[in-house]
Amino acid sequence: MRRCRSPELIGDAAADTRRENRGAGSGRKERVVSGCARWLQTSSAASPPSWDAVRVVAPPPADAGQSRFTSRLRLEPIGPANAADLWLVHNDDQVSYWYGNDKPNIEQAEQRARFMGDSWRLHGVHKWIAYDRVSGEAVGRGGLSRTPVDDDWGQIYALLPAEPWVRVAHEMGSPFLAHANWLEIGWALRREFWGRGYASEIGRAGLEFAFDVLEVQAVVSCTVRHNVRSRAVMERIGMRYAGEIRSRGIVEGAEGEQDDAAFAVCVLLRRDWDGSCSTR
Repeated sequence: MRRCRSPELIGDAAADTRRENRGAGSGRKERVVSGCARWLQTSSAASPPSWDAVRVVAPPPADAGQSRFTSRLRLEPIGPANAADLWLVHNDDQVSYWYGNDKPNIEQAEQRARFMGDSWRLHGVHKWIAYDRVSGEAVGRGGLSRTPVDDDWGQIYALLPAEPWVRVAHEMGSPFLAHANWLEIGWALRREFWGRGYASEIGRAGLEFAFDVLEVQAVVSCTVRHNVRSRAVMERIGMRYAGEIRSRGIVEGAEGEQDDAAFAVCVLLRRDWDGSCSTR
């Protein structure tokens, strides 16, 4: 099957052609990464669904692209100015492991940062770089992304309520055709910041932004089955295990990436969100 394309990886078709035989893997730990694909894997816009999806869109909140703050972190929407810090995070050995040990060069990081900036501008959401509020040091990256409308992410439909909003597409087809009413959440932390609760802090901020600001109906998170630390973070921030999907990724005990890796999926619905859990 095709790999599960992370929303931070959708890009130009030429780059996809260059990399189409390289595969993609992922996983998320408190110390690692979000999404179901190698971070530099790119592709053309997601294929339209087989059903006649109704496209809807609401203008992004006026403050959607502004920095947000937790008790210890400043969360800055990723754009071209954050390319060097994005490069720093994804060149960490313990982050790149979950992307098939594929480390970006600075030009590739600049490309991804531009794409994320476009997603903030057009979709009203994407990932943040997390900075220590005292030192200003880059701790990691994390937060939310819209998910492509394609067959791989379509596996998630079975794990969400059988309600019409699940399949509705966002009206803005650029930089890619995305789901309108549910988002993906994840995190990637540099090695020196493991074990301090930063992943949970980023995760709670993401949920707060998703439900209280963007007012989406659901947030999902997925990681390879054996990534127990990341799964623990998902549960710690209130998400619940919903099932598994299959895509290309890392399998415990196997060498290299496999075409049919199991990804655990956790879900939190808006109606189950407890907004009393403050990130401040």
